[in-house]
Amino acid sequence: MKKTILALTLIASMPATAQVSEFCKSIADISETIMEKRQEGVKMIDMLELVKDNKAVESMVLDAYDFPKFSVDENKREMVSDFSDRWLMACIKNEA
Repeated sequence: MKKTILALTLIASMPATAQVSEFCKSIADISETIMEKRQEGVKMIDMLELVKDNKAVESMVLDAYDFPKFSVDENKREMVSDFSDRWLMACIKNEA
């Protein structure tokens, strides 16, 4: 019991190591929106027109259209989440 309390105290006092920057949170939000639009059936050309002045976001759009469009809502939600997590992970790794 004492060991458990000691372990929990040590863990609680450790600084968080996986801080996510506001920039990476924005990347995750943008990529989520892009994949949502992809899953809603928005044409790639329309998405590219919206982001034509931003090469970074353009690369997200191109990446999103490499993935399939699903018809089942659960699959759509999972794809949106996975895509956002993928871009978040890339951002975090790039900042490290």
